[in-house]
Amino acid sequence: MDQINNPKQGDCPPGIGTADRVVLFDGMCVLCNAWVQFLLKVDTKRKFKLASMQSAEGQAILQWYGFPADDFETMLLVDG
Repeated sequence: MDQINNPKQGDCPPGIGTADRVVLFDGMCVLCNAWVQFLLKVDTKRKFKLASMQSAEGQAILQWYGFPADDFETMLLVDG
């Protein structure tokens, strides 16, 4: 899973607060979806939000950070 620092200090991507942890995943990938199901099972305190990279929210976050919006080879953790 890739982890990057916020390139715009003090700003957050659309729909994300400074305390949010969002995992972006490839919604078409069987392995990614299995990992998401595992995360949903173990994240009982709901510390993570999830969004597929193909969703409008996922696309907005990818564009915010300058990642390709059509080539998904990894997962992305956005930590506020």
